[in-house]
Amino acid sequence: MIRHIDSNGTAAVFKIDYGDVQYTPTQFLQPLHKNFTVQPGLAFHCSLANLIKPLDGWPLDAIEEFCSRLSTTFLYAKFMNYNEVRDMLEVEITEKTSKTSLNTDFQHHQIQRLILPTNDKFLYK
Repeated sequence: MIRHIDSNGTAAVFKIDYGDVQYTPTQFLQPLHKNFTVQPGLAFHCSLANLIKPLDGWPLDAIEEFCSRLSTTFLYAKFMNYNEVRDMLEVEITEKTSKTSLNTDFQHHQIQRLILPTNDKFLYK
């Protein structure tokens, strides 16, 4: 939420989720996507950008690791894309102390999707 804009073109932006104020040049501000204004609360339907769910779903160990990392450190989410077909925001999540995204840590789980056996009953339907 923009609190005010000074004469130098810097906006005081109040972050509703964290409660702090960030000063940002107005040229970096963008209007909110319409879905942000109609969603209740601060929860948005998201998926990790550039990851495809494995055919058999995410393994339990991957789910547990992901949940653990969400609750043990500060995270930053960068909204990469809005997928209109799936009505979902694609995000890249980075831990505060890391330069690589959490998304890359889960890429190896989707490799199984790329390797289908040739006798797969769904392949020929």
